[in-house]
Amino acid sequence: MSIALCITTIVLLQSPYTTDYLTEPDGAVLEVGGMDFMADGDMVVSTRRGQVWRIDNPNSADPTDATFTLICEGLHEGLGLTIIDDEIFVMQRGEVSKLVDLDGDGIIDEVQTVTQDWGLSGNYHEFGFGLPSDSEGNMYISLNVGFWNPHWWHGKSRAPYRGWVLRVAPDGTVTPIAGGLRSPAGMGFFEDGRLLVTDNQGDWMAVCPVYAIEEGAYYGHPASSRWYEGQVNIEPSDTLPIQRKREHPALWLPYQWSRSTGNVIQDKTGGPFDGQYFIAELTNGQVLRADFEEIDGVLQGACWQAHQRVGSAYHIEFGPDGTLYAGMTNRGWGGLAP
Repeated sequence: MSIALCITTIVLLQSPYTTDYLTEPDGAVLEVGGMDFMADGDMVVSTRRGQVWRIDNPNSADPTDATFTLICEGLHEGLGLTIIDDEIFVMQRGEVSKLVDLDGDGIIDEVQTVTQDWGLSGNYHEFGFGLPSDSEGNMYISLNVGFWNPHWWHGKSRAPYRGWVLRVAPDGTVTPIAGGLRSPAGMGFFEDGRLLVTDNQGDWMAVCPVYAIEEGAYYGHPASSRWYEGQVNIEPSDTLPIQRKREHPALWLPYQWSRSTGNVIQDKTGGPFDGQYFIAELTNGQVLRADFEEIDGVLQGACWQAHQRVGSAYHIEFGPDGTLYAGMTNRGWGGLAP
């Protein structure tokens, strides 16, 4: 996915499936990259433009009553955010950062590097995504391959771990988990704690998949194979598959429904779809619903359209009260305005 971000809206999707739009401050262009919630219910949002906003009262009966406060700016593409024990972490293109408010005024004073232990070549398409965290405080990031002329549609991994998913421990230690990915823009967790990762259709990916990630596995895009242990560090063929077992996804999303897939989140609200999953979709501007079952150790799933024509949803998140929020973005590559 050539990430495309410009829609500025955050959407509230509520039972019985009404849709409201928060009103951002005059002149603000959010281009939402990540969001999570503080213990007091405030929403924190990171943006592609390098800003972080704190939103008070996001689920007001009148969406215009939500209050936006700019708490940080100057970051490099905040395409992921997580909050652990009320501490804010952001995925930038080149690092995972901790945002620190030193004087307690609510404004970020210091951006601390947690890790930057992966490669960048400078290619425009080397986006970095994140940033779900597990019960042990580990964070997860995913890295795009790059595109170069003249055959730009063939993704390349010319810096370490492009096309991989990585785990970041609380002390900043980075562990590569699995490769073979193209543009893995979304992550989430299955109910048993397994990491779910979406990818975007294109070369070597006929349609958008949802993978249940296994450590050390390979998921089909050969560019990143050069970073497996014992692999010769040479650029693989654009047309010939490598001699490594390709793991299959738990779910293929229909091409007509999804061509730029965002994150996955489980519904734990107790409502009619409790235990099922929702998936953000940018190109067609909707939210999908999915369910999974495990048969003989193999996870498999099905999906449905849940909320159509809400706008180009990149990241979705349930709020503390069960409201589903969709952060949207689109920058001219392809998407749907709200």
